[in-house]
Amino acid sequence: MISKQKIKDIAKLSRIKLDSKDIGFYQKRIEKIIDYIEEIKEVNTKGVAPYKGKKIKSNILRKDEVKKLDKVIRKKLINNAPDQKDNFLKTKPIFKNK
Repeated sequence: MISKQKIKDIAKLSRIKLDSKDIGFYQKRIEKIIDYIEEIKEVNTKGVAPYKGKKIKSNILRKDEVKKLDKVIRKKLINNAPDQKDNFLKTKPIFKNK
């Protein structure tokens, strides 16, 4: 079984605070994970080629296209926003200057 000290070390490296009941809980959980990995190791993979992933030859995303929006619909959308200014939606700033 994985030691309590090992759980404490993992928690410290992960910057997670654990109390004594948490240590026991994670001790059992990590032990189950280790047991599962050991079980997977027993699978016979002889003759199975390693998976190298799918090769993507080109960008699968669509191109960005600017579409004109009907002025009436645009005005309705902007008027439904909680805050607007000069025909634009107004939002809280993401980056703040210090």
